[in-house]
Amino acid sequence: MDHASNEIVLESGVTPGKTTGTYLYCLIEEAVQKQLPFEGIGGGRVYTVPEGDISAVVSDTEIMNFDRFEKNELLRHGVRHQQILEALLKKYDVVPFSFGMIVPGKEELNKLLKDVYLQFKVALQRIRGKVEFAIQIAWDEQKVIEEILKNDRELVQMRDQAALQGAKTAGLRLEVGKRIFGEVEKQRKKYLEDIKAVFRESWHDMQAGKLLEKDMIGNLALLVGKDEEPLLDATMHELGARYAATLKFKYIGPMAPYSFVAMNISIGNAELIANARKILGLDESANFSQIKKNYYQLARHYHPDVAMEGNGDGEEIRAIVEAYRIVEEYCRSCDTAEGSPCDSQQKVYSFRPEDVQKVFLIR
Repeated sequence: MDHASNEIVLESGVTPGKTTGTYLYCLIEEAVQKQLPFEGIGGGRVYTVPEGDISAVVSDTEIMNFDRFEKNELLRHGVRHQQILEALLKKYDVVPFSFGMIVPGKEELNKLLKDVYLQFKVALQRIRGKVEFAIQIAWDEQKVIEEILKNDRELVQMRDQAALQGAKTAGLRLEVGKRIFGEVEKQRKKYLEDIKAVFRESWHDMQAGKLLEKDMIGNLALLVGKDEEPLLDATMHELGARYAATLKFKYIGPMAPYSFVAMNISIGNAELIANARKILGLDESANFSQIKKNYYQLARHYHPDVAMEGNGDGEEIRAIVEAYRIVEEYCRSCDTAEGSPCDSQQKVYSFRPEDVQKVFLIR
């Protein structure tokens, strides 16, 4: 079992040259403009650009088309992007931008910060004090097949019969192959569900990613508290010992929580609120009692653990939870904008675009 830790050495003291764009790394909760001791992509110094109580972490660079880079050059820039995020994680909660994002000027950057303000607040609420770890699980499939055959005498007899009769048993060989594949898949799912159950005892935020290698049976992302790394270490060593004969584990982190926050920079605050209130079935105005009532009704209806068969899946419940987070953060911002936070469940909040824009006009 391998744990890839993040030891980072970043260069400093680079004077930026002529630039035509601003490269985006992440958003942090900071209201001060300052230089950071890192060299960014393109050689420029990394610095913060504040807007209200948030800041973008950026560096000046020439406009680049990352799709045209050679593999090694693309990897070098990707590593630099990741190193900067990892260094910032030591001090800040980081809401990352995707690799390769450049805006053409400061005016566009300021508009972007206004447009993504609500998304940032909702994302920060979810990941505050937390980082991401990737858990990769692999096995030797041939050993698994050997174990299956060792415990299934009927399947062994079918395989041997197909081997003896050669070309006359194409159908039988196909049936043997299907049986073996089904048993292998059943075993893969059992391992994965057992491992997920262990993680759920301590970490409820978990996402499944793509399998990156042929022998990989699981690629999980966990959202882990910054103070919980020793607990994760202990859990991984326990799993490694439990499955030493069959599985190999590798966990990577801490990393910025890419798998748990998605910044959609193509929409602004008004569009975000409009979509969230539609998911929750709200009118253009509602009090918080109604908001919570709609949320709990939808959550009960679509939650995979309690819903009637066919009513919902993981994607639907995640969309409902995210919509509630957005509306809840909007209501909190409305209270803050008025200067007197209100605990009343009967206070009415307006979701009309013109009112949303008033709340999120950052000064």
